[in-house]
Amino acid sequence: GEAGLSWPVGLPAPFTPHSRFEVLGWDYFTEQHTFSCADGAPKCPLQGANRADVGDAVDTALEQLNRRYQPRLRFQKQRLLNGYRRFDPARGMEYTLDLLLEAVTQRGHRRALARRVSLLRPLSRVEILPMPYVTEATRVQLVLPLLVAEATVAPAFLEAFAASILEPQEHALLTLLLVYGPREGGRGAPDPFLGVKAAVAELERRYPGARLAWLAVRAEAPSQVRLMDVVSKKHPVDTLFFLTTVWTRPGPEVLNRCRMNAISGWQAFFPIHFQEFNPALSPQRSPPGPPGAGPDPPSPPGSDPSRGAPVGGRFDRQASAEGCFYNADYLAARARLAGDLAGQEEEEAL
Repeated sequence: GEAGLSWPVGLPAPFTPHSRFEVLGWDYFTEQHTFSCADGAPKCPLQGANRADVGDAVDTALEQLNRRYQPRLRFQKQRLLNGYRRFDPARGMEYTLDLLLEAVTQRGHRRALARRVSLLRPLSRVEILPMPYVTEATRVQLVLPLLVAEATVAPAFLEAFAASILEPQEHALLTLLLVYGPREGGRGAPDPFLGVKAAVAELERRYPGARLAWLAVRAEAPSQVRLMDVVSKKHPVDTLFFLTTVWTRPGPEVLNRCRMNAISGWQAFFPIHFQEFNPALSPQRSPPGPPGAGPDPPSPPGSDPSRGAPVGGRFDRQASAEGCFYNADYLAARARLAGDLAGQEEEEAL
């Protein structure tokens, strides 16, 4: 009957959680800030699409109030006191707004009112997009460009690679691009990558089935595109590349995300990863132990043992040094880039 109807009438009922793990949480926001941030921060500016979404919800609420109560009352927004929203997969985006309004009567009397309104932005046309089948069995080709300044930290990357990739026999290969400067590693000069080459040889000795390769590249101003041009020519078009950095610590989960999110002919994958702060500048320590227990051990990198939340770093949404893509997609994008640059040079010449 009427008691069983859900609001708004004509739309699906709200999602019903079957356990506490399925409860949909509300995100709190004001006109300037949101308190549910992608990087885990407690507070961040409300901007971009989120700001436009909130502004549209507030404007719609004010428009509906005026449409309902005019001509007896006319409402003007003073400010947004509190805002809450959540995405319901069965209905759409739900909003609860606490608005401070100024009500103006036909005789010109004014009065401040605080009212709570509820809105729903329903899902419109839900479309299932066909996607190619992907599998976690795809071989990943890791590509690690190394500058001379990074040669001293490369052995730590190789040891981490051996522990997380070679030891469990993950289906992955590694190619190191040793980038020499114009005056580095020449005839009679010491090789700055001698330690890196020795570390590679040691891993090949410890893991006979491992396939580790290195390529020497000389470039005055190296770029990701120029370096990938060198690697791309040496691999088939169906190769799945994982462009990485010396500070990355790849593991099975990272490789699986690369395999599942990079789809040939459809999309590339650039992860938003957690970057740790320099431990010399932002040391993290465990809570103090009982008296007489000795010195406090350092806490795990990127975590606060007392809260269980990452505090030793941040999620860098602008990072692009790491990415997963297929060689065929790279070649197609490279050809398009070359065409765009050629057209731009032709326009400048004209």
